[in-house]
Amino acid sequence: MAQMLLEAVESPNLKRSVGFWGLMFVSLGSIIGSGWLLGALFAAETAGPASLLSWLLAAILLMVLALIHAELGATYPVTGGTARFPYFAFGALAGFTAGWAAWLQAVTIAPIEVEAAISYLSSTKWSKEHLVMLHPNGTLNGTGLIIATAAMLLFTIISLAGAKLRSDSNSVMVIWKTAVPLLTVVVLITLSFNASNFHAGGGFAPYGAHGIFAALPIGVVFALQGFEQAVQMAGEVRDPQRDVSRAVIVAMLIGKSVYILLEIAFIGALSPANLVHGWSAPIGAGDFGPFYTLALAAGAGWLATILLIDAVVRLPAPGWSISARRRACPTRSARTKCSRTS
Repeated sequence: MAQMLLEAVESPNLKRSVGFWGLMFVSLGSIIGSGWLLGALFAAETAGPASLLSWLLAAILLMVLALIHAELGATYPVTGGTARFPYFAFGALAGFTAGWAAWLQAVTIAPIEVEAAISYLSSTKWSKEHLVMLHPNGTLNGTGLIIATAAMLLFTIISLAGAKLRSDSNSVMVIWKTAVPLLTVVVLITLSFNASNFHAGGGFAPYGAHGIFAALPIGVVFALQGFEQAVQMAGEVRDPQRDVSRAVIVAMLIGKSVYILLEIAFIGALSPANLVHGWSAPIGAGDFGPFYTLALAAGAGWLATILLIDAVVRLPAPGWSISARRRACPTRSARTKCSRTS
C-alpha cells in the first residue's frame, strides 16, 4: 500500500541523492536557528534557573514528535511529508489544510530571524547612539520597521534566486550555526561562571511549576522545532528507510544538548548583582542582546563581534514547493534544481 502511494504521488524530477549527513545537517540547521539568540533570556526571565527543566521537558515532548516523524518519514519517503501525510490518510482537503498551515508557519520564520538580528544589533553602543531601532520594551520603532522591511525583501530575493546556492553551502552554514553557540558556551563558562546564580533571586524555581510550564511557549518549544526538515526531504534520499530516522533523532539529540548547555552558560555568566531583586531583568532593563552583552562583560569582545555576525547570517528558507506539488499553491513554485548533497 505504501509503495503504491509513493509511486502515485512522487515527482519523477527529483533525484534520490541525499545521504545521512545532508539530512542531519538540514534538520540541525533548522533546530539551531535564531531561537538560541534570545531563548535563554526569555526562559530565564520566566522560570529562573528552573528554565533548565523547561528545556528538558520541551526536549522530551518534541522527541516524541520527532520519533513519530522519523517513523512516518521512513515508511512514506516523499518530499514534504508533514503536508502530505494528512493527504494520504484523509484526502485532498486535509492535505490542502495541512500544506497551507505548514507554509504559514514557515513564513513566520523570516520575520523572527530579522527581529532577532535587529535586537542584537541594537545592543551595540553605536546603534544606541546613532541608529535606535527598538522601543524600550523591545518592539520595533519606525526606523526598525523600515530596516526590517528592507531585510525581509533581501531575504525574499535570496530565497527565490538562491535556493541552489543555499543547498550547496548548507553543510558549511550548519557547522557555523552549531560552532558559534558551542564556542559561546565554552567561553562564558571559562571566563565568567557564578554557580551561586542557580539559587539566586528566589531560589532554583522562583516562580514554581507555573514558571517552568510558562517558559515552554515563550521561545523554548519554538527553539527546538525544525527536526522535521529531514522528513520534508525524504523524497530525495538515497536510503530513506535507513537515513531519515537516524538523521531526525541525531539532529534532535544534538540540538537539545546545545540549548541546555546555552542555558547553563547564560545563567552562570550573569552578574549576581542583577539577580538580587529577581529574574525580571537578568542582563539589565532594555537590553535585548543577551549573549552579546555577557561576552562584553566577560572581556571577550572578539566573541561579541562573532555573535553580531552570526545574528545576521542566519537565512530563512522558502516553503512553497511542497504545497505546489499538491496543487495547493502556484505550480511554478514547485520548480527546483536538483543538486547533490551527501
